[in-house]
Amino acid sequence: MYLSRNVIKHVSIDLNGEYDSLVLDLDNPVPEYLLGDFNWVTNYGTVEHVNNQYMVFKNIHDLCCIGGIMLHALVPPGHWVGHGRYHHSIEFINKLAQCCRYSILLLEKTKYYDNPKKNGLFVTYKKEKNDFISENLFKTLPIVDTKNLSHTGNYKAK
Repeated sequence: MYLSRNVIKHVSIDLNGEYDSLVLDLDNPVPEYLLGDFNWVTNYGTVEHVNNQYMVFKNIHDLCCIGGIMLHALVPPGHWVGHGRYHHSIEFINKLAQCCRYSILLLEKTKYYDNPKKNGLFVTYKKEKNDFISENLFKTLPIVDTKNLSHTGNYKAK
């Protein structure tokens, strides 16, 4: 028997700090010590609640190492009315991939297990390069802003 050098490290990030999560406000850059530190970065229903869309997607990109995987579960426009501030379309997913030079490994529109009337978008990107796109280019991507600040947790409006 031998010990492997492969180590699995799990870190949850949440503004509220519950369940031993790392307390970070994703409207702001993540700490430098976390940059490029993860092979897998998952977003299961977070980004639609973060007011600074550029920064939250940049943070996810920056947390992931080159060759790593970013998995997003996104709320598409027209679904989950009243849930979150932002909604993301397949067009957004494809344009983000093109601008960032991500490979799309999986793109699926699916029903949620707990409510078959609600659709979700699931995308898995592979990060190919280190630099994220500029904020000006990101602002050209099609994101639906409902301006509903009641579902942005404790985040302040930007």
